[in-house]
Amino acid sequence: LLGLALPSYHRYVQRGQRAEAIRMLLAVAACEERIRAHSGYYDTSRCLDAFNSSHYSLRAVPSGDPAAPGFTLIAEPLSAGPGDRCGALSLDQSGRRGITGSASNLAACWGGR
Repeated sequence: LLGLALPSYHRYVQRGQRAEAIRMLLAVAACEERIRAHSGYYDTSRCLDAFNSSHYSLRAVPSGDPAAPGFTLIAEPLSAGPGDRCGALSLDQSGRRGITGSASNLAACWGGR
């Protein structure tokens, strides 16, 4: 019975951790948009410090640019769990979402968003 329940539990935990990473990506993107509305450009050196996770590492490309014309945010899992086919999640200034893993359904990795 444990052999059947454990993989299901791992998927449940991964979905929760991924939801946390998505929340962080969307919050940082909103912060970047507020900066752009005020100054006319994105500042990838300012928004990341407020968000920490014990499961994902969050970074912006270009890194630390105080006058970036655009950005891509990347949330990389700190430890890939068994069966995690999504890999790192990404979000850019136009709202385009991405994954680096082998999953074929982007919406499943992004929780249907």
